[in-house]
Amino acid sequence: MKKTLTLLIIIVAGLALFSCFPKKKEETTSPSQEEIANTFVIINGERISKDEYNTFTSYSNSVMDTETRNNEAVVEALKRDFIEHRMLLQKAIEEGITVDEKKFQEIVDSFQTIKGQKMLSEFEKQLNLDFESLKELLRQRIVIGKLLESIAGNEIAISEEELKIFYEEKKKELEAEVTAHIQHIVTYEEKAAQNALSLIKQGIPFSEVAEKFSVAPERENGGDLGFINVNEYPEIFKESLTLKKGQVSGIVKSEYGYHIFKLVEVQKKSSVNFDALKAKLYAELYGVKQENKVREYIDGLYEKSEIIYTDDTGYSGS
Repeated sequence: MKKTLTLLIIIVAGLALFSCFPKKKEETTSPSQEEIANTFVIINGERISKDEYNTFTSYSNSVMDTETRNNEAVVEALKRDFIEHRMLLQKAIEEGITVDEKKFQEIVDSFQTIKGQKMLSEFEKQLNLDFESLKELLRQRIVIGKLLESIAGNEIAISEEELKIFYEEKKKELEAEVTAHIQHIVTYEEKAAQNALSLIKQGIPFSEVAEKFSVAPERENGGDLGFINVNEYPEIFKESLTLKKGQVSGIVKSEYGYHIFKLVEVQKKSSVNFDALKAKLYAELYGVKQENKVREYIDGLYEKSEIIYTDDTGYSGS
């Protein structure tokens, strides 16, 4: 389920940024009573509406159940994310970060394939956004990405001693990794899953059934996920490890829908020797240090910013 096309990942990751890349303007006239009533927060003099906050959270809320959506900790986290993104986007505008229009057009053109158009159609329907809005969303995502890249930088030093300490921390996790070749079908409706399983039992190839019934991205490949680290996938995928090689599961329900798994092969654990994993560990630790650097920058920006909350935001920030 994590194996989706790169461009779709970019858009999904940037959904939280939609409508949050403002053409910053200073208030030259006093806000109307309606604007005041609709204000969610004022950041560095920029008045941001409740409507913009609702747009920001629309995707996150659409993929959460009611209990999670109303969880106080989740609500607080979304509000904090919203504040941080608006501050970062203000900074991007201030620094004059732009998009390479030629490369951007190449990305847009890639959506004109049959597969791309199909994905866009489903995406537009889910979020009630047209293609022009999605293009703008992608543009915004690229710009904010450039800002974060500049913050992360590329002058991060990692000593041999640090790498060995990191290796010891990761060792148990690495030893627990299970890599398996899995085919997968997921449907929204139990009836569809029952029909799919019935066909498989009748001898119809799993791949053909997956192409017809599955709603997951890998349906285009006959439900074939290839070799994956099962521990990096949702918990439900561990059901595949209870199967024998070549065996097909029954219908397994999860929060994502109704699943059918086929275990093609389980790969032996790779070596957890330090020298063998050194390059991989270096890259991972490098990424961790970059993330920490970005987080420190965001926290510093938050502390420096003037943030004025309206009385009814319910936000507990300062």
